[in-house]
Amino acid sequence: MQKIKIMFLLPIILLISSIFLTYGVVGKTGFGPAEVFTSNQRETIVIGKVMLLNGNDVPEYGIFSFIQPYSNSETWQVVPSEIIHARVVCNKCGEGMQRWEAILGYIYGAPLHGICTSCNSSDLTFYEVIPRDEFKYLSLEGSQNFDLEKIGDYTWRTIQQISPGGACSVNILYDASESYLLENYKQKWEVHLRGNTQENKESGNFMMGGIDLRILISFKFPLFMDVVSDVKKGEIFTVKIVYGDEKRTWEKIPENTKVTFNGITKDIDQEGTASFFFPDTRDDYEYKIEAKGNYYLSTVKMLKNNNDPVPDDDSFWLWDFLTNIYVIIAIIIIIIICVIIWLILR
Repeated sequence: MQKIKIMFLLPIILLISSIFLTYGVVGKTGFGPAEVFTSNQRETIVIGKVMLLNGNDVPEYGIFSFIQPYSNSETWQVVPSEIIHARVVCNKCGEGMQRWEAILGYIYGAPLHGICTSCNSSDLTFYEVIPRDEFKYLSLEGSQNFDLEKIGDYTWRTIQQISPGGACSVNILYDASESYLLENYKQKWEVHLRGNTQENKESGNFMMGGIDLRILISFKFPLFMDVVSDVKKGEIFTVKIVYGDEKRTWEKIPENTKVTFNGITKDIDQEGTASFFFPDTRDDYEYKIEAKGNYYLSTVKMLKNNNDPVPDDDSFWLWDFLTNIYVIIAIIIIIIICVIIWLILR
């Protein structure tokens, strides 16, 4: 009987443990996950999702607020005594830490050279305070069965109440359409989101305390792929990869970018190109080709051979001449004039 009781209680204990390990908890309110690693996205402004748990015995409204971390609200200058807590991540083992842990005796303004507290690697990523120009493009929206109303500059409240023991899901939004500037290349930003609950709206349009979680944003530029040679069965074709803003008003060759086609992955060269052999098959199949890089939003194309018959070399100039749109229009006009003259003479 004792063994049965232990087996029955074990799943409950594991469930409670997972909640407390994953979510920050204040009183009976949970908010998590503790950290959201994300980036701007392609074709969507949703960059993450968080969940607020109402552990109280009465229905309550969820309330959320972005906090500009470590900055004065009037001057938006970094507060030196707080930046020591900014997130640092080891690129070798993935360990997370704060600046004061990675750099012993760290003082704001000192060079960002530190050591991982877990593996002693010096290959670290240091997150900076999100710039004011980017902070203004952050917002929230309700998810699933919840809607949000904006009640402050960067504060939202659920329109529906969260039932006792229930949870509210919220999407984090970042509209980066105006942010594809070279100054944002390889940037890593940190911003905090605070969550809490309130029993009634008379509590005011502001937040009293709450739980903070970190949103860690890696800014990425979109990759673009151009097929710069014919795609024919049994032959080599070439693609060129560039990055730039969404409208391609400027372009550059990306760093450390790989292209994968038909199970083969290659690094692009200094010109941004990579070449592959297109399979020689009886039927016409589509193949996916994808370009990826650590600092970029990936791009994908579907390729199909274009083995259309083309004129031989001797007649190519004539074919090109006859298929020119202006030549076609001129020929039509000449024919019309000839018909009119023939009718008149007749």
